[in-house]
Amino acid sequence: MNVFIRRQILCSLASLSLLYPLAACGEGTHKGSLFMSKQVAVNVVVFNYLNRPIYDVYLNGTMVGGSASLSNSPYGQFSTVAGVTVPLGPQTLTWKLGGPRGMARNGETDTAKNSLVIAPEQIPADASSLGVHIYPDNTAELIFSKDVLEQSARGLGYAKEFQKHGK
Repeated sequence: MNVFIRRQILCSLASLSLLYPLAACGEGTHKGSLFMSKQVAVNVVVFNYLNRPIYDVYLNGTMVGGSASLSNSPYGQFSTVAGVTVPLGPQTLTWKLGGPRGMARNGETDTAKNSLVIAPEQIPADASSLGVHIYPDNTAELIFSKDVLEQSARGLGYAKEFQKHGK
């Protein structure tokens, strides 16, 4: 066998052996591994803590629902959209304001003013749902859960206030 061909084969085998440790990390169970998925597929539930309905709720340009207002229910109505693929990293969340005819800002689009970032370590291994919690100050939270989602701790405060004062 030619020395040149033998050298090429040995170099190729050496290159492959260097990649083996990287492939071992790619089982997907290790947080932050090289081959970990850069997105997650979940059922998205929208929780609206505003005192008005919202609609056309978009997470990264994907429609994830709309919601009746907290004033219609002391628990904040929500909607569910199944099988939404959400990328890891920075998120963009927008929604349109609804309400009775003549209500200020009807049809206007609001954007979450706080930074929303999904990191691998905030996603439980058994997560199947993502709660999108929208608050009256135009901030939001993204909370992952295994099964049925519940109101956030902050959202419960808004619901209790509504129950006390009816607004």
